[in-house]
Amino acid sequence: MGRFDELNDRLGRFDELNDRLGLNGRWGAATEVGLWEGSWVTDRDSLHALLDHHAVERLHASYADVVNRRSWRSLEPLFEPDATVRLDLVDREPIEVAGPSALGEFLGRAVARFEFFEMIPLTLHVDPPGTDSPDLLDSRLWMCEVRRETGSLDWSVAYGLYQDTYRREDGTWRFASRAYRSLTRTDGAVFPLPEGLGDY
Repeated sequence: MGRFDELNDRLGRFDELNDRLGLNGRWGAATEVGLWEGSWVTDRDSLHALLDHHAVERLHASYADVVNRRSWRSLEPLFEPDATVRLDLVDREPIEVAGPSALGEFLGRAVARFEFFEMIPLTLHVDPPGTDSPDLLDSRLWMCEVRRETGSLDWSVAYGLYQDTYRREDGTWRFASRAYRSLTRTDGAVFPLPEGLGDY
């Protein structure tokens, strides 16, 4: 059993204990549930958030692995069936696709000209869930792509931002929607952040 499986199991046992004692949601509930990076996590909600954040990180790692292997059929378990993906490269009309199958077809065409293509997640910020929507999360993923053209082997790098929404069903987080915006590309312009996100 991995560390996060162990923490999840321990969290479930503390929840069960608190329910039996009638303490859940009250001051004094048993909440010392796990050790994280050398410090005790003493708040049940914080551990839930930690586990959710880790699950989203794993989802992004799985997505990058699928893209880097160009195994488009493997997108299906990562996305809701009706998930939408909007791609805004700024200097051309945005593209929107719906569902993992259509996304795989689009990505396959987009990367076909590259002999080498690697997507690299850089930093991830996950917003806290709303109290009325515990099974929905929003995040920002800053990422880059490293590419080499077939034939010439010319290098290029692209930096961008994903603004994502995830839905949890049966304990599993999946992409519900993705919105990508290009930030800059090799020998290209630097594009502004999406409106309302930054100060430049």
